[in-house]
Amino acid sequence: MNTARSLPTCRALRTFTALWHWLVEQHLWIGLCAAALVYATHRFALQIQEPLWSTEYLIAFTGAFIAYRSQELHVLWSTLSSPLHQSVRLKQPWTLIRRYPSCLALIGLTWAIFQMGIQRATLYLPAGIITVLYLFPLHPSVFVRRLPLAKIFLISACWTWITATAPLALHGTPLLEAVVHPISWERFAFIFALTVPFDIRDMEEDARAGLKTLPNVFGRGIIKTLGIFAVCLWVSLHYIAMEETHYTDGTFLATVLAAMSTIGLILWSHPHQSELYFTGYVDGMMLVWVVLMESLHNILA
Repeated sequence: MNTARSLPTCRALRTFTALWHWLVEQHLWIGLCAAALVYATHRFALQIQEPLWSTEYLIAFTGAFIAYRSQELHVLWSTLSSPLHQSVRLKQPWTLIRRYPSCLALIGLTWAIFQMGIQRATLYLPAGIITVLYLFPLHPSVFVRRLPLAKIFLISACWTWITATAPLALHGTPLLEAVVHPISWERFAFIFALTVPFDIRDMEEDARAGLKTLPNVFGRGIIKTLGIFAVCLWVSLHYIAMEETHYTDGTFLATVLAAMSTIGLILWSHPHQSELYFTGYVDGMMLVWVVLMESLHNILA
């Protein structure tokens, strides 16, 4: 065994693993996954090449980042509204940005919206309204998260809108056609399948909060079966979409491989899995799927 060669390899692997853990813990990973799904829509539904710094990628990235750090925004609001923190708010704004990264993300999101233009940015409004009402109840009686069995459908719909429906509409597809476009339905099935493990993870917490979610009402076995059905629907819709998009045999093979991994993640899900399992591996399937599609599309083209 060549120890001189293996040591640099081990160090590189440890560095990569540490970087990945940091991205997951800081919720930058979920932002990258959201941007990857927008790329998939551009690449295979619209066949366009948007620069990586375009406003659509920035909106997807910052939107997912902010949603996953929503608790931080609650703390930030309390800090800004407290008279005790006026000196920090007025004299040391950088302290707030450094302490609450979601504050910087909000600035980036606002900039992207104005760069895109208010009229075009209103296409994101449906997902934005649902997300705000889901994360920040305006009133105890206006809290969409408490709607029975709605949680997984709301999350899937918002992700679908941001990463598929809105990009389609922004690039010339009439809005109603974008809603029923095969890419939108395929994306909904995919996100639904990935959300199943999170619903299983949150079973105990949701039960204590009195939320009626699918696994709490029907049981873990039923929701896993439903998740596997969603995976099969995702693969079927991808195959159907090949007629109306730029999907190829390579992207279909990538989808089948990603689907097999997703089924495994659903079957192994239980409330006591590590947080890395969900926010790292399950969320990471979005990025894995897009990378597989791009790679196998180029190899088999």
